[in-house]
Amino acid sequence: LQAAGVDRVLALELHAGQIQGFFGVPLDDLSALKVFVRHLEGAGLGGRNSVIVAPDPSGTDRARALAERLGCALAERLGCALAERLG
Repeated sequence: LQAAGVDRVLALELHAGQIQGFFGVPLDDLSALKVFVRHLEGAGLGGRNSVIVAPDPSGTDRARALAERLGCALAERLGCALAERLG
């Protein structure tokens, strides 16, 4: 990218902060957390009837932040993004 003249990189939801070290130019890691929260709350999801799932260990921090904002439980490594709790 630098050879092509890029002098700054904008990224969305990097999986690990270490990725920034691969770039020799400034990198801004943007978060979509607020957008997800607004969308899920607007769809009536969240609270005690929903579970946020981290599909792998690298997604746990982001999943935890989302679960806290929505007031949901957090599950790890189940391979999906959002599951509606039944019952």
